[in-house]
Amino acid sequence: MGIFKDKADGAVVAGSISVAKETAIKKIAEFIGSEEVLNESKEPKVDYAQGFYTGKPAENFVK
Repeated sequence: MGIFKDKADGAVVAGSISVAKETAIKKIAEFIGSEEVLNESKEPKVDYAQGFYTGKPAENFVK
């Protein structure tokens, strides 16, 4: 994995984060599946993270 190892992916992420910062929108890193990905998401300073690494979804979340 490594969104910042691929220049095109990194540019899209960096651009999205830049727009979010300029407009005061909270940034959420999704699909966090490992510690490595979580650590990469800290580099652009996201506000929240979600994914299987941070917590698996509950089976009976909606009743």
